[in-house]
Amino acid sequence: HVGGQFNLGILYYHGRGVPRDYKQALYWFRKAAEQGHADAQFNLGILYYHGRGVPRDYKQALYWSRKAAEQGHADAQFDLGLMYSKGIGAPQDYKQAAHWWRKAAEQGDAQAQANLAVLCALGRGVFKDLVQAHVWASLAAAGSSGEDAQRINRFRDKIAAKMTPAQIAEAQRLARVYSVPGRAGAPANQAAIKGHQGKAPPKRFRNSVGMEFVLIPAGSFMMGSPADEQERNKNNEGPRHRVEITRPFYLQTTEVTRGQWRAVMGNNPSHFKQCGDDCPVDNVSWEDIQEFVRRLNQREGKEVYRLPTEAEWEYACRAGTTTPFYFGETISPDQANYNGRHGYGAGRKGVFRNRPVPVKSFPSNAWGLYDMHGNVWELVSDWKDDDYYSSSPVRDPRGPSSGSVRVIRGGAWDNFPENLRSARRLWHNPKNRYDRVGFRVARVITP
Repeated sequence: HVGGQFNLGILYYHGRGVPRDYKQALYWFRKAAEQGHADAQFNLGILYYHGRGVPRDYKQALYWSRKAAEQGHADAQFDLGLMYSKGIGAPQDYKQAAHWWRKAAEQGDAQAQANLAVLCALGRGVFKDLVQAHVWASLAAAGSSGEDAQRINRFRDKIAAKMTPAQIAEAQRLARVYSVPGRAGAPANQAAIKGHQGKAPPKRFRNSVGMEFVLIPAGSFMMGSPADEQERNKNNEGPRHRVEITRPFYLQTTEVTRGQWRAVMGNNPSHFKQCGDDCPVDNVSWEDIQEFVRRLNQREGKEVYRLPTEAEWEYACRAGTTTPFYFGETISPDQANYNGRHGYGAGRKGVFRNRPVPVKSFPSNAWGLYDMHGNVWELVSDWKDDDYYSSSPVRDPRGPSSGSVRVIRGGAWDNFPENLRSARRLWHNPKNRYDRVGFRVARVITP
């Protein structure tokens, strides 16, 4: 029994009812950790870090801390960020430190919030952003007390001295609106996403067709690509601008598969027939997709399904990152399905599969979304407008009111890697069908 094994480890660790014995604690924590018990994984990492019951081993400490962190263990996420920031158990990596501190900060860890404020202020591992540094520092101070709170407030005041009054007002507004904001992905205050009965929506769910959805928190991010991003299309990927997604929503974890399409529509229009039911559906038009959504809503008995907006798509794809890909500065054929004979930046070349592959064949992003890079292009709800970024609203942009072609995102199996970048935009005639174009579905949150 995994819970009993963990509890036995706790008894030996603290010497409760038995003599303190770190070796026995290690033994039982490992038993539970190997079965996926997050607290046991975290404690095992601590034993390796301090060399209790086992020779000190920072790589093992990092390994088990990561195991726990990946399950959402806030203390493990903070420790993992600390190890990456100091180069303990792995080369120093501020991007990884920022990633894991953000995870912990979003769960309300004041130390992580304070550390993330420093990284935002210095531009270490994240895009330099004094507004977000101020926000994180405010949240950290609110969650601290005594000398810690005073120290954080002094740091925030130093940041404020470098900001304009408008920036300070924006930081104060964000601190009020978001309980745990982040520069490129600020989860909403949980009270804002609760239903009428006071229950927060589930983080994941599966509908009657077997489509899996994950909760995407409300927040803000920088949409578009920076001027120095390699292979940037300057005509339609800028200007880079702040966007706020004010309402949480659900997004399908994968592209709609052929099996899911058949369950709703009764056919399989895809070009590559030999690819099974778990491959993404392709060869569907924007108008075909609207009929799929209509029938899905009818089947579920609620008008809740739709295509994501372009802003929602990029926000969810980035999942808190600011790099060209959610994997980082580059990408490899081990991470996505594209024409691997061509590289991006320092990324290595590899296989060109020359066809779609089953969904979930590659790692997900930090929010649990698969194939946001590659496999098939994904249609979104927006009409095309090259200049829309110059005039789009900050909050919940829905795209132009009219147009002749729709936006597609994410790149496809035959594209060069630059077309898979998070900011890349391309267009698609809503009447046309191609073997490179599919979609995924969003779902609104209802009480």
